[in-house]
Amino acid sequence: MNNKDLDVLIEEGEKILKENGLDKDSINQYRSGIKQISIEESNELGKQLFEIISQKDYRDDTSKIEQLLLDGANPNYQDTAKGEFCLRRCARKKYVKTFILLLKAGANINLANNFGTTSIITAARFGSDKILDIGIHMGGDVNARPLDGDTAIMGAKNHSNIKCFDLLAASHAHLNTTNLSNKTIFDSSSDSSFFERSTYSTELLEQSLDTEEDSLLEKKLMEEAIEKMTRIIEDVDMIKPPKQMIKIDN
Repeated sequence: MNNKDLDVLIEEGEKILKENGLDKDSINQYRSGIKQISIEESNELGKQLFEIISQKDYRDDTSKIEQLLLDGANPNYQDTAKGEFCLRRCARKKYVKTFILLLKAGANINLANNFGTTSIITAARFGSDKILDIGIHMGGDVNARPLDGDTAIMGAKNHSNIKCFDLLAASHAHLNTTNLSNKTIFDSSSDSSFFERSTYSTELLEQSLDTEEDSLLEKKLMEEAIEKMTRIIEDVDMIKPPKQMIKIDN
């Protein structure tokens, strides 16, 4: 596989983070100016933060966002309905400036909603390649599994987001993980030329589950996801039965 080795990834990551003010010194300096307030106050401001970013007319204007963060707003606030949060909203809507600011203020790049969807997964699904690139180098888990089993690289491939796909492949995302339909990235595509346009086309098409150990691991992960999904269905009346959940829009 011609993906990047660790040294190259680290070097590229340091450059990207420095360019976006997310290096260690910049982050420490920014966070030193954040007010220390109670958890209750921080969550209340965090709710305001989330509501602003969720507005249909929000256009990545960080002026109000930055003031809330400096006043102590919780950048990891999650709503009570589905566990949605600011970073994922930014990843879906491509709010790059807001995404960076939230990370500077302490947002958790691996935070997930109630369906297990992270901002890395969301960025890949919606073609937010710059956000994905930053998120990866901030320590984002490229192999996180939501309840439907569609990892970030699956989402990138299923939605024909070639830039996101190549970023994930270069970052050693697992290629043979199966979703709840027992499919990998190689099993289907609405875009017949997808792999031909990928930087890693030849190497990727040669990948397969070669060993019994790999197969057993994938089966175990899928069973765990199904079990977790079942528990959520039992607790939340509004969610449809399992057979209809494969196409959840998250």
